[in-house]
Amino acid sequence: MAAPLQIQLTPEEDRLLLELSLDPKTHKKTRLWAAMVR
Repeated sequence: MAAPLQIQLTPEEDRLLLELSLDPKTHKKTRLWAAMVR
């Protein structure tokens, strides 16, 4: 089994992913991926 990936998000990237994950107009799969990346 592969080791989990570790990424470093800038505060700006984190904010954008949070906006995507909370926006009801965004496709549900996109919201899910944004939440998982955060």
